[in-house]
Amino acid sequence: AVSSQLSALSRKASADDYFGPPELRVDRRKQKRIIAAAGEYLSRLKYQPEEIRFDVVAVTWREKQEPRINHIESAFTVEQD
Repeated sequence: AVSSQLSALSRKASADDYFGPPELRVDRRKQKRIIAAAGEYLSRLKYQPEEIRFDVVAVTWREKQEPRINHIESAFTVEQD
């Protein structure tokens, strides 16, 4: 059986960690906006996925260095408050 999953991604990038790592900038307010956008998108689909996952992809790219990519699967859920 094939299962369906929708992954909603939030991408944050930064040249440094002055204000903290970029993944920490996906705060609760931003999470609520992403959840609302996903809900709007889902309302327009003809089918509903069995699962929805909210991931965060954080990129820190310092000058003259390779980028650091941190992909956090299931970084937050709808139920969090």
